[in-house]
Amino acid sequence: MPTYHINRSRFLAAYLDQKDWRPAASGELSDFAMWCPYGAQAEKGLVANLPHAATVHLDDKLKLYRLLKKYACLDLMPPTWESLNDFLLDKRGQANNIRCFLKDALGAGGQGVYYFNSLKKLIKKLEALPDTSNHMVLQEAVKDPALIHGRQFKVRAFVLTDGHCQTFLFEDWLVVLYSKTYLPESDETKHHVSPNEGTSVLPSSALPTLNQCFDTVADIVNQTQQCLKGELQDSRVSSEYHLYGYDFIFDQNYRPWLIEINAYPNLERQDSIAKQLIQGMLKDALELVLGMTSSGRIDTSAQQSRFKKCQ
Repeated sequence: MPTYHINRSRFLAAYLDQKDWRPAASGELSDFAMWCPYGAQAEKGLVANLPHAATVHLDDKLKLYRLLKKYACLDLMPPTWESLNDFLLDKRGQANNIRCFLKDALGAGGQGVYYFNSLKKLIKKLEALPDTSNHMVLQEAVKDPALIHGRQFKVRAFVLTDGHCQTFLFEDWLVVLYSKTYLPESDETKHHVSPNEGTSVLPSSALPTLNQCFDTVADIVNQTQQCLKGELQDSRVSSEYHLYGYDFIFDQNYRPWLIEINAYPNLERQDSIAKQLIQGMLKDALELVLGMTSSGRIDTSAQQSRFKKCQ
């Protein structure tokens, strides 16, 4: 009977139980693992997701900024700075005309994110932070964001990779509407950041304009994964895979801007649309990962998968 280690998706564990798999004991080498290492030991599987030491290059916003800078890919993101001094150098003469976020580099779900349209307030916030809170980035707000019914939105796209850095983008995305009306002049963070839960969600398939952006988003995803491949220096093994959540903001011209990458995205959303999309995505991802060739390559040609290869 095949075994699994899963602590990221109750749905996926139940799905494997129905297929006569069983949970592996702690410390046992399982056949398949989807394990988030935070706050728990790393459980190992014959087929397992990438270790934290690899994914942190993308998951940590500061490391992501440095990675994209190293490989000349900073144009994928809104203007971003790793220090107040760098920010001030770029914003000379514009102190009264700023719109930016201060972000905890390891924050998730909208936590540790602050919005400012005043340099004075930004500096005051930085001075109030404890000395240990120095793992932050500054990021300019996307100018003239696309809106739905007067509200800004972010897009969560799911990305699957294998041990050869092949990259696959799920064809339907979560469109998360912000809970408050977009007010560009407001200095309240709630008008510019979406909470993790309690917001309206749409599938991108319901928005034809977003569907037309698939190839552009796929290109951004592919570029980031190629940057990561350069850092790992072929240290990946054939039995590894990973499932990421990429977050984008679109401007009014529907250009996608990469905001962050989540190495351990939330797979437990309870709103019905998100739940249905995520569960369908997980089934497709599992079939592809378990069907990897002996060399560790994901092959989408043998089945109708909604994961599309990023060229």
